[in-house]
Amino acid sequence: EARARLVREAQVAARLRSPHVAVAYDLLEHEAGLFIAMEYVEGELLSARIARGPLSVPDSLDIAMQVADALDEAHGLGVIHRDIKSANLMITGRQLVKVLDFGLAKPTPSRDVHATQASLTMVGMVVGTLNYMPPEQLRAGQVDHRADLFALGVVLYEMLTGRLPFAGDSMVDVADRILNREPEAMGRYSYSVPAEVETIVRKALQKDPERRYGSADRLADDVERFLADQPVLARPDTIRYRAR
Repeated sequence: EARARLVREAQVAARLRSPHVAVAYDLLEHEAGLFIAMEYVEGELLSARIARGPLSVPDSLDIAMQVADALDEAHGLGVIHRDIKSANLMITGRQLVKVLDFGLAKPTPSRDVHATQASLTMVGMVVGTLNYMPPEQLRAGQVDHRADLFALGVVLYEMLTGRLPFAGDSMVDVADRILNREPEAMGRYSYSVPAEVETIVRKALQKDPERRYGSADRLADDVERFLADQPVLARPDTIRYRAR
């Protein structure tokens, strides 16, 4: 099973040509072991940067735009990452974002209810990292590219506030928050987040995938509209908020 996953990761990564995806050069075998020769990306994981405190709004939006570009490339080829998180995003010294680890990627939406993964080791759970999972992935249901957009929304919230939108004392508590509760208002943790930016984040974090952005480039378009002082297309009156 592990061997098949490594082969799949190499095949998926080799199809991607975005400058924001770590390049896979070759799949090699040595003494009955398989390994992938990949681009060496020197830099800092986004999770480590966030650990020092929230990022500025401009830096957060720049990173989100670069991740959206990588996802647009992947989704255009029918590839879903399924594990977008701050620990899978590397920031180089030139502030270039590289998406790492396509080991959980799937060429097409599918049920994968028996796989195991380091973050979720219980049989019967979909692979991924719990805090970044959308409700439909958590339920082991049909997952499409909008699962990655939800995870990007989690990363955006995390960058801007220094906190995860769905956190708890146990896996059960986290799962309940993802399925049934809305994140706290971002202004509680950072007064510098503009209302339009929070609206973009909330749009990505909608529990119903039909209410999220339909594609990564639509999310990026709203970010560009905000940066150009134009109204974002996400409508705050159609998005549920948790009162402060």
